[in-house]
Amino acid sequence: TGEQSNVIVAPDRTIYSTRDMPVASGGMATDVLTSVPELLVDIDGNVELRGSAPQIYLNGRPAPMQGESLQLFLQQFPADRIDRIEVIPNPSARFQAEGTGGIVNIVLKENTSLGLSGNTFVNGGTRGNLGAGANITYQQGRLTLMGGGFGRVSSRDNTSYDFRENRLADPITFLEQDGWSERDDLSGSVNLNADFRLTERTSIFSEVSAFQRGNEQDQFIAYTHMNAEQLPTERYDRVTGGERSGLNGEVMLGFLHQFEPRTHELELEVEYEHGRDSDASVIRRAFYAPDGTPSDLPDEYTYEDEEEREAELAVQLDYIRPF
Repeated sequence: TGEQSNVIVAPDRTIYSTRDMPVASGGMATDVLTSVPELLVDIDGNVELRGSAPQIYLNGRPAPMQGESLQLFLQQFPADRIDRIEVIPNPSARFQAEGTGGIVNIVLKENTSLGLSGNTFVNGGTRGNLGAGANITYQQGRLTLMGGGFGRVSSRDNTSYDFRENRLADPITFLEQDGWSERDDLSGSVNLNADFRLTERTSIFSEVSAFQRGNEQDQFIAYTHMNAEQLPTERYDRVTGGERSGLNGEVMLGFLHQFEPRTHELELEVEYEHGRDSDASVIRRAFYAPDGTPSDLPDEYTYEDEEEREAELAVQLDYIRPF
């Protein structure tokens, strides 16, 4: 008789079974990740692999949430639903890993109905930012659904004052800058992942996501140039108003057939991505006489209006059969 080892070293990954982990019976996914020797999990739930942040996968697919949403998901997902953890430090070309942090693939148990679960969260700060989000997971039989959304708003007011001395000039000169700025930001994202098993080894999956961001900013700076006696020689104001916005969306459909799991697979993905970014601003420069009275010079205006659109269709076919 023989018993399979809890740790299997494969050519491209190390596989850790949760079968004999004490935390698997009553802990959460974060507790399981903490028990993996190659991983480091801090107090906030951030996962680290070899000094970098890896990309988290669920059943071989990128997790549908990121950042704080992903941290909360791992901290609240029951560990007894996890079959194994696969650590892939050097992903091959078939994986769309971001950066060089590698991949941590969380494989869930098969033929287990996970039911409905989810979480919500709200956070804020004393510097004018507020965020909120929610995630939901549903698994019943062959169907698995994961979705969520996140939004953040922030508002910041700043004042500034600079007094500069130019020692390269002869005689020396001085510059005084006194100003303020206001900035409002709004961003949000939604995502939905679906996976349906046609047979024991064949499944179809899809992903829909959208991300929107925008901000408005107003700024005022008063400039005063002075001579060596610190008497004004030139005055002008610079007023800037602008707004930026962006919207990105992505739709993906995929097919996977496993002749032999992880050793003989065929996977097809069709992905369409569309994005739009716009940037508009107006800069007004108003001149004054050295004594502060309005100048006869006309105001100078600078207008910028830019819009960029991008669309991409990608088809990827992977046939995996290691030698």
